Amino acid sequence: MKKFLCILLSICMVMCMMTGCGGTTEAPAADTSNVNADQAKAAESTVISGTVDTIDNSTVEARDVLRIGEYQEEWEGTDVIQCDSFYDLQMIIAEPLFLYNHDTGELEGCLAEAPTFAEDGTVMTFVIPEGRTFPNGAELGADDVVASLQHGINDGVMNDTFAIIKELSYEGNTVTLKLENYSTALLILLVSPFFCVIDTEQLETLTTEELRWNAVPFGAYYVSNYVEGGGVTLTRNDGFKTLNSNLENKDAAYIPTIEVTWYEDEFAMIAAYEAGELDFLIGVTEDSVATLNGKDNTVISSSLPPMVRNVQLNPNHEFFADKNVRTAFSYLIDRSVIVESFGGDLMCTPQYEYITENVMYHTPEVEDWYKATYSDDVEKGLAMLEEAGWTDSDGDGILDKDGKPMPTLVFNTASGKNETAALAIQMTLQSYGIAVDVVTTTETTELAKAGEYDMTMCNYWWSEPGRYLVNMFKDHNAFDETEYRALVKEVETDLDNEGRFGKVEAAQKMLMEEMVVIPLYTTSYVKIYDSSLANVHFIVDGMFVNDIK
Repeated sequence: MKKFLCILLSICMVMCMMTGCGGTTEAPAADTSNVNADQAKAAESTVISGTVDTIDNSTVEARDVLRIGEYQEEWEGTDVIQCDSFYDLQMIIAEPLFLYNHDTGELEGCLAEAPTFAEDGTVMTFVIPEGRTFPNGAELGADDVVASLQHGINDGVMNDTFAIIKELSYEGNTVTLKLENYSTALLILLVSPFFCVIDTEQLETLTTEELRWNAVPFGAYYVSNYVEGGGVTLTRNDGFKTLNSNLENKDAAYIPTIEVTWYEDEFAMIAAYEAGELDFLIGVTEDSVATLNGKDNTVISSSLPPMVRNVQLNPNHEFFADKNVRTAFSYLIDRSVIVESFGGDLMCTPQYEYITENVMYHTPEVEDWYKATYSDDVEKGLAMLEEAGWTDSDGDGILDKDGKPMPTLVFNTASGKNETAALAIQMTLQSYGIAVDVVTTTETTELAKAGEYDMTMCNYWWSEPGRYLVNMFKDHNAFDETEYRALVKEVETDLDNEGRFGKVEAAQKMLMEEMVVIPLYTTSYVKIYDSSLANVHFIVDGMFVNDIK
């Protein structure tokens, strides 16, 4: 699962339920005792096909090699601090400092013990347990954590968020961070593979560029061989220990070696699985599901990531300058057509909100409100267009106004899933006389930021609402964002978790009322694996394999 600058949920060992990553505090000033029921509820990774049984590891001999195929998920490096994107599997080479527990609303220990915070949220303290070693045998200490955090501040792709840390120090095994302000965005980094702990000696002797593929972070495994475009060999770290409460085996993993192969041809990956050459497939599409559904000893598991794919409308375009026209589009877009374009609801879920249940501080009231107010009403949408002067007066199938045909709308999209949805939207809109030209480009973000678009697909993968609500759309000159940004900043920095729910809801509604970003759908993230791998654990931004034999 690719995370473009991204993360929640609790783990069930039997059903492969997803557990959360994000952040909050234990201090009274950040009381989590009133986290609402919807937020605390775990969202299952639904088993579509096959039977998952808990395996008694005491009676099973560990396999020598676990063979994993990843479709279109070539890694960018081992120093995930520098990487623009990371994948679920990389969590086993980059142990997070903490995990987020949605049942309690608190950070739990993983590499480090659970943190404590000062009452104002600006001082964070945590302990690094003894007995952990890097793959080279060097002992992991608090100095390595501090040096790695400084690396994030200096060189991290998320350095603007790491920069919230204003002072780093350690005494013995205790690390203390002094923060500019309490920040859920920073805590998300510490529960995901946007951060890893690297040996201080490596940080001091290797250049930033050398670290990208030569860094050996602390994790259950490390990269012992890398073939560009081909894959990686992961070797067990015998000095691994963890506090991860989701795992029974908190010491070194059972399986000594994991072979990861990257595929650009999904059918070749499916064929390798059917031939018994792979045990686990990650990032598959509906093609793999259709082929392997019902196959003996095979489990197909589907889950929704923390993101929504949206369409942004340019209010500076002559057609979209009228807010009623933009609102009409929200009524006319048929999400069921988008869902069918992905083969049905197995692979795609329609969305009517920006912050879904897999993002922190989700409230279902927003979805209900948007559905009732701004969606799925063709009659109302056409009436609003007519009120704005757009009708098919000459019967040629194209809307016109004042004797002039509606301009063809250029719909920018990246290839892949967004293109599939864009073509579905094009078909729907053209049936109402709205001419749309879908243009596939690698520069959707750049064009949107420059305001050079009519319509554009946009999305962002992140499970913390503060950063998500800013980065999920790309044109930030479409409306005056002053009030919106101020509210979103409060979402990130508010110490009152219960109050944050209301602010997340208010921020979403504020943006929705502008009618420049229309939520559309989320595509499922599907994994297919041999049923003997029942003890694998998934979280939103990672997976753990320590309990697999």
